Amino acid sequence: MLGFLGSSSIPSRDKLCPAILRVENGFLREMGDFLCSLLEGFIIPDGSVIMIGSLSHLMREGRTSYCKGMVAEFRRFNGLFKGAVHVVPFLPLPLCGSNRPSLGRAMMDCSIWLESVLEWDLKEYYNLFREFLTASGNGIAVPNQHTLEFAFPIVIGEYREKTVSCHLWHGVPEFLHPMLPTHEVKLISTLLECLGKEFKMELDITPVMSRELRVAEFTANPTTIPAVIIGRSNGDRLGAAFRTWDCPQSSWSSVAELSTQPLWRRSCQL
Repeated sequence: MLGFLGSSSIPSRDKLCPAILRVENGFLREMGDFLCSLLEGFIIPDGSVIMIGSLSHLMREGRTSYCKGMVAEFRRFNGLFKGAVHVVPFLPLPLCGSNRPSLGRAMMDCSIWLESVLEWDLKEYYNLFREFLTASGNGIAVPNQHTLEFAFPIVIGEYREKTVSCHLWHGVPEFLHPMLPTHEVKLISTLLECLGKEFKMELDITPVMSRELRVAEFTANPTTIPAVIIGRSNGDRLGAAFRTWDCPQSSWSSVAELSTQPLWRRSCQL
């Protein structure tokens, strides 16, 4: 099993898709909490891979907080699964671009740190990732760059830190445009190929990037789906909408006697 926790998605073909949990604008801890809440009562097979990353966290909190958050979630899930599941911190793709001048440089610095502390070889992905950052955007390099110092964890499983000088990167654009489908395919295919090699997993490395909207028809069974509509005037409006589904009028009945609360309005057997 391959699972991604992040603010980007990685679609693929049927039956070979990685499992994706997306937390909009989520911090790393929020993503970890969300996964833990979903795992209650379930078992993840030994040897599974969980990847966690959030550009939203990096953008809002900076390098040091992001890297410490990586260590915290790595330790949490390593302890939870007793080392039987691989936890891989990573940098998701900036699919929607960015208007933050500092984010591009922060991604470059964190990609180098991840390469230095992780035991798995994702260099091909991060090399391509950095090439994309320097080749994409508005063509205007980030102005007034200086050498900056940040505290980075020495290893991924410990909080011990050292201060690292992050020198300027030439060619990092001030703003990033949304990624083109061709760039998405190339980067995601490379990432999946690296993961497949490292963890001996059969992954589909040809992800589907179509944005085509697909609508599935739904037919309600009039004998098997009970429904309770909650609300006052909105409950009446929802009831009127349900009646357009060929729901027999006789199936509606008042449930006021079930509760003294005025929110309970009607029940319908669809």
